[in-house]
Amino acid sequence: MKAKDIMKKHVIHAEATMTLREALLVLHHHDITDLAVTDHEGKFIGMVYYHDIVYHGKKMSQSASINLLEDFLYESNAQAFQEEFLGFMEKPLSELIRKSVISIKKDMPFGEVVHVMEENHLSSIPVVDKDVLLGIVGRREVLWGLRQFIG
Repeated sequence: MKAKDIMKKHVIHAEATMTLREALLVLHHHDITDLAVTDHEGKFIGMVYYHDIVYHGKKMSQSASINLLEDFLYESNAQAFQEEFLGFMEKPLSELIRKSVISIKKDMPFGEVVHVMEENHLSSIPVVDKDVLLGIVGRREVLWGLRQFIG
């Protein structure tokens, strides 16, 4: 079994000019945590992972000891938090994406796909050929592939 046999071919993706606010709506609507990002010509340029959004949100806070969630929950300096948060939501994905993304080829054997995902702590991995996004392999696809082995 190869990556092409398990990959999701209809990939939910966003253009790099989309704001984080718009991207979060897409993630929520499609019940996904990772988003492939393309340029205006459809060329694959990177990924936005859930971890990246949380990381940038924490980095947004001025103090290392106070993070975004604490500000929100405890409403400390609520006005400043709201302004900073709304500004963060309007950032284009081009400022948040991982551009050096690990990707795989469609003919990679299933075992290697799982190994690459596990070794790099990835919840999904794009299947790319010459900057064209062919598909994506996520945890659900890996579980489906494992099920094929047990019958």
